[in-house]
Amino acid sequence: MNPGNKAEQTEGIRKQSVAVLDALKAKAGEFELGKPPEALGRHRQRLRENAYKVLVVGEAKRGKSTFVNALIGRDVLPTDVEVATSQVFNIRPAKQEAYRVRYEDGSAREITAGDLPRYGSQVMADAGIVPKPDEIVRWIEVDMPVRFLPPGISMLDTPGLGALYAGHAQITHRFVPEADAVIFVLESGQPVTEEDLKFIEQILTVTSRIFFIQTKIDQYGQEDWKNVQRRNMEILAKRFQGQLADTRVWPVSSTNLRKAASADKRTQEAYLMVSRHKELVAALGAFLTRVAGWDRAAEAMATAAPYYTASRKVLDGRLAGLKTESKQQQAELQKAAEESKRQFEADWGPQGQKYKELKEGLQRAITVGKQSFSNTLQPGNDIELAQKAKIDAVTSLNDAKRVAEEMPDEVIMAVVTDWARICEEVQQRCVELLGPFAEAANSVGAPLDPGPSGLATPDGGLDEKFKRDYFSMLKGASGGGMLVMGVSSMAGLVMPAAAMAALTTVAPFLAVPVLAVLVGSGVKGVLKGQVKTAQGELRKQLAEMLQQVRRHFFDVDLTAGTFSRVDEHFRTLDRVVNEQVRELAQKKSEEAQAEITRLAQATQLDDREREARIKPAQEQLAQWDNIGKYTKQVMAQIEALKRPKAPAKAS
Repeated sequence: MNPGNKAEQTEGIRKQSVAVLDALKAKAGEFELGKPPEALGRHRQRLRENAYKVLVVGEAKRGKSTFVNALIGRDVLPTDVEVATSQVFNIRPAKQEAYRVRYEDGSAREITAGDLPRYGSQVMADAGIVPKPDEIVRWIEVDMPVRFLPPGISMLDTPGLGALYAGHAQITHRFVPEADAVIFVLESGQPVTEEDLKFIEQILTVTSRIFFIQTKIDQYGQEDWKNVQRRNMEILAKRFQGQLADTRVWPVSSTNLRKAASADKRTQEAYLMVSRHKELVAALGAFLTRVAGWDRAAEAMATAAPYYTASRKVLDGRLAGLKTESKQQQAELQKAAEESKRQFEADWGPQGQKYKELKEGLQRAITVGKQSFSNTLQPGNDIELAQKAKIDAVTSLNDAKRVAEEMPDEVIMAVVTDWARICEEVQQRCVELLGPFAEAANSVGAPLDPGPSGLATPDGGLDEKFKRDYFSMLKGASGGGMLVMGVSSMAGLVMPAAAMAALTTVAPFLAVPVLAVLVGSGVKGVLKGQVKTAQGELRKQLAEMLQQVRRHFFDVDLTAGTFSRVDEHFRTLDRVVNEQVRELAQKKSEEAQAEITRLAQATQLDDREREARIKPAQEQLAQWDNIGKYTKQVMAQIEALKRPKAPAKAS
């Protein structure tokens, strides 16, 4: 491989990671080891599929949908949708065409291509009706052949900013987490605007994987659009100073790319060349491989490493039991294994002291989280003060109109951002609390330590990933959208579907559309009369918005007998973590007992039988060590990809 090509390196790492996971699964079954975590299977599948989803965003009239239509090779998506619509299109490469509306509760309705323009409107918001999850359109799915995208890349096309109630919040918290990267659309008529930069800042609270394109180069002279491209990259580099994965801006002519789809072969090549399509898709593919492919391999190794180390300890213990000839030493090995199991159960069993401490710590974290979020919505909170300052600064009815337009979106963004932050803080505390359990679960089962054959990166960079893996199943089971990004799984644990459904009722992405309905129409009819009258109406509407938001999160439903949405979220989190810890503790105890039984059986073997079993046990350990060596090589290559990249240059 060319060491300078990080995309090529990452592709090699992907293949090697799949080989590691394949080997672990195969040898675990062959050697009768504990079953690998289910997360390993998901990582393996994801790495094998090597598919990516990109989210296309940008201001209205930048040519986003035209760009997506050009990549498809057909005018499928509406490009003249009214500003009041909120359609998001999920375009998935497929041989057969199919169209469906997907709702927030996961249900779907089959539709036709002719139905595309009329779904996803804000009718319920305009009517002031608070919809249920089965009434909120999440996106419209479009399955069809995609002409000019590499295999394995699908797209989410969002409405232009200003085309949504709470557009920034909708995109940032509902759809950015769904994607492996964000394509941010700029145009050639002017450099990146302040509104663009503000939106990029919000996206950066979720991901740095932003890929910039510049449309409409066919409408301007080459020198003109290149000057805009150069200026765009200068502004991005200066404003964000290393926060972005890449500040390069890739030019494209969607008009010429669209013409290529219906041209003959010779003319098509000419259109593709002037559209600059080939350079763009090659860069996008390399970008996705580099920024998302690295994470996938790192997460896979983060799951594989603790399982490898724990299983090696088991194999070590088996071999030690066979090689020990002294009855006293055999008894000591068996006693050590039994003591390890006894101590684990005393600490982490249903009545264990450390399990009790874990439960108490989790309750404290949840209590603090709930109180913290409640405080953010109390009268005089930062959100209210920021909006009141803007209202106080109004000096004209035009100012008042601007504040009226911006206030719902800003309130929703601030509330959802606070909720997402607090969820992350509680989950991070869960990771810390689960650390001792992770270590204990990976140590029980055999009387020996793995010693230097355990896996660790040269600088310890993945150690935190290994620890966090005991909470990562939460994300894996939810498809990545339920909890705030970052924390995601409990190794080997399965999140029940019912629990996931309960948790998603107040997850950030689902809070957004409901809040948009609650506050989105709150400033209608405000802006008549004098400035002071408008200010008074804005203050009144702000108070009503915040009250509606508080009630949405904290009101209980006495009729249904349900707790508040915040309580339901954290109660489910508490229950799921406790259930999964108990189940895994039971599983580890059973695996430990199986190894104790093996040790006991070894003491009954005569010298010939013992000798006959030693060589296969040594071979198993050697094969497992080979997997470990291969895994270390992959991990070292992952660490090497952290090297800084060269500054971007215009082309």
